[in-house]
Amino acid sequence: MIFAEFTAKLSLSQILNLPRKTNFSLLLLLALLALFLTTRLYNFSDRLGFDHDQEKAAEAAWSLIINHKPTLIGIETSTGGIFAGPLLNWSHAIFLYAFKLDPIALGYQAVMFSAFAVVLLFIFVKDISNTTQALLSVLIYIISARLISYDISASPISYISLLSILVMYLTYNVAYLKKYFLLPFLTLSLSLGYHVHLTLLLQIPAVILIFLINKTKFTARQIIISILTFLLPLSTYFAFEIRHNLLMTKKLSSLLFSSNHADLSKFSDTVINFLNVVTETVIIPHRQSITLVMLLITLSYYIRIHLNKTFVKETLIFLLTPLIGLLFYKEHIPEYYFLVSIPAALILVGNLYNGLVKRSISIFLIFFILVIFVNFYTPIKYFKNPFSINLKKNIISYIKEDSQGKNISLSYEIPLPINYGFKYLSKWSKVPINNESQSIYIIEYSDLQEHSLSKYETGEKAVKLQIFEPFHVVSIK
Repeated sequence: MIFAEFTAKLSLSQILNLPRKTNFSLLLLLALLALFLTTRLYNFSDRLGFDHDQEKAAEAAWSLIINHKPTLIGIETSTGGIFAGPLLNWSHAIFLYAFKLDPIALGYQAVMFSAFAVVLLFIFVKDISNTTQALLSVLIYIISARLISYDISASPISYISLLSILVMYLTYNVAYLKKYFLLPFLTLSLSLGYHVHLTLLLQIPAVILIFLINKTKFTARQIIISILTFLLPLSTYFAFEIRHNLLMTKKLSSLLFSSNHADLSKFSDTVINFLNVVTETVIIPHRQSITLVMLLITLSYYIRIHLNKTFVKETLIFLLTPLIGLLFYKEHIPEYYFLVSIPAALILVGNLYNGLVKRSISIFLIFFILVIFVNFYTPIKYFKNPFSINLKKNIISYIKEDSQGKNISLSYEIPLPINYGFKYLSKWSKVPINNESQSIYIIEYSDLQEHSLSKYETGEKAVKLQIFEPFHVVSIK
């Protein structure tokens, strides 16, 4: 019965709570999902990259499917020596198996899970506010130039939004609606963050703080079951640590308790970076976003918009807790570390837009048309990735055809990180590589105007150049 009650929320008729004859909101939601798929899948293979993160995921899936060797860890974090969990890689294996190990499956999987995030965002915002705000929040997500790029990155970044929204939704149901039977699902979702991206663990203190504010009380049975569900996804971590003499635990301890862990001089830089990332994601992808947000807030007070107050302080906690946690992070903070705060920002800005729609539809349309135009104009230049998976596939296909299936020696003269991907694609395309072969292929990335084949010419072998801009392939036979 618990499962039935939970899954019943996913019924479209209950989500929209509208008469079947006039289900206009359903049509709007379907139209937005069509827009989502268009912005993500248009020219997909020429936009999707296949670099370090994607190749590592494909290699892990290959190891599981072909070699039957599941790993206990996932991708290594930017900190070094600390790894995410393997469940995301294991899910990649399912998709890659269905696509016959074609790595483009990684991109389709990422887009599918992002679509789940869009639907869940609609359900959540509709529950805490109304259908209009839910549609507005979804629209902000869909047109965000930054989120478009994140969703098709086919890396752990693509899955942060879904888990962030899921944790917020379950927290709302447990802390606000007192549906305590969902607590084990919440703790499970929190620890699943370890398998996607470690910044998701910053939601744990946010959830605890919300429980304290709402004076949420649980039975001993609920707490014990929830602890078990929290520890379940961490079992791979414990198994890895036992086998490797507490490798990650020691690294984490050195990071958390080092004397120079908190650099006070970087606090203001971190705050400014956070504000820029959040506003550029939910408004427009330019530095003027903060100014526009302040204008929007000022305008809302000027025309006396009365915002929906349900779950607002809790949403602010989800927005700010990751920032507070990262204030004490001594390493470099990439922009995507703040992605865990974006769902909260989507809800808050959607709330402002909803109030603006009610008070002045003309002002809202002028403002939002500007937002849509800039967000759609910005990614136009990224409709083709110069290092796309399609380009790298074409290079490997050329080498396979030119070598006529014979053993070759393959090397690269390509700077990091764009040199990744060729190794996996060679194996997947069944290009026989033997470094002792006399048939040599070199994939280069350099200025063709300065390039010369003379350095390869010996008079004994034929040297040929094939251009795949910005790469070129030199064959020596």
